[in-house]
Amino acid sequence: PRKPAPMRACLRLLALALAAWGFALFPAEAHMLPDRTVTLNVVNAEVYTAASIPVSALTRWDTDRDGRLSSGEVSRGQPGIASDFAARFRISSGGRAAQPVGTLILASEAGGAGHAVDHVIILQRSRLPAAPETLAVEVDLFGSGPDGGDMTLTAARGQVSEAAVFSPLTRRHVFFRSPVRVFLDNVVAGAAHILRGPDHLVFLLTLLLAGAGWRYWASVTAAFTLAHSLSLSAAALGVVRLDPGLVEPAIGASLVMMAGLNLAGRTPPIGLRLVLVVGCGLLHGLGFASGLGALPLDASTRLSTLAGFNLGVEAGQLVFLGGVLFAGHLLGRRAPPALRAAATPAAAGLALVFGLVLTVERLVSG
Repeated sequence: PRKPAPMRACLRLLALALAAWGFALFPAEAHMLPDRTVTLNVVNAEVYTAASIPVSALTRWDTDRDGRLSSGEVSRGQPGIASDFAARFRISSGGRAAQPVGTLILASEAGGAGHAVDHVIILQRSRLPAAPETLAVEVDLFGSGPDGGDMTLTAARGQVSEAAVFSPLTRRHVFFRSPVRVFLDNVVAGAAHILRGPDHLVFLLTLLLAGAGWRYWASVTAAFTLAHSLSLSAAALGVVRLDPGLVEPAIGASLVMMAGLNLAGRTPPIGLRLVLVVGCGLLHGLGFASGLGALPLDASTRLSTLAGFNLGVEAGQLVFLGGVLFAGHLLGRRAPPALRAAATPAAAGLALVFGLVLTVERLVSG
């Protein structure tokens, strides 16, 4: 079939813009990380909190401004850090705030004795007026730079546990609600997760640029969606477990491979391309589930969380792809011919460089 060149030209321009956006956000933090983890254990009217907080969220107490906290800075800053944490990590039930009873700040174990660390461990016991039916948590401790990003919270009460992902865009969550509310919350979280991940979005655009026509676009996006849905579910349910230190660089390498094929102008047969897309989709699904699969959730909550998060990822992907294709349909014919001719190699080259930098950064960071 004849290729709709104007629409492809628009897609190339959007790929350029998105890859540039990814560089601006680099190092990309598309997936949830264990350093920024909080656990809440509710026992009657008391809440026991253990939180790993990035130092970049507590810069007032980094007196030598080196981006880390030494054991001396942690010791001297105990009262101030405790007060800062209480103001920026708020727990409430029924509109009534929990009152801290005691707080202890420790250097994270990774630093070892006498070493400066980029995260601190905060242990807190707080008390509510009565045993809560639901528990509201508000967070403003995300930090910035390489140690900042999303934060995963797990709240447990008896045999029931629930997880939520907090971000600068999602600062509040109510725990212990009905399975339906848990499902809906995770739909939103899944959509936000993929839309804030430039590596996944650049990969999707790289797939679109490799061919043209609605049949091609539908086949590759369907293969990618089915593959990452399968691996996300398998990893979240504990069926498959792979080290994120291997998965994350491999995701970057998948982008390098697809961008390299586009840059070389080689188009494998559709059957082989679908095999490559399925393989990459399995990797990306493991990336989506890197934090989700390790959460200690009971069966009913795990299924609600997984189903909602998975659906949200797919919904976010469809919204993005639909917006890109619609924009290409409306604006593609207005691009000058010279710009159309240069767009494909430029977009593929920028995506290739972005993938290489992403892969190296993830290999170095582990």
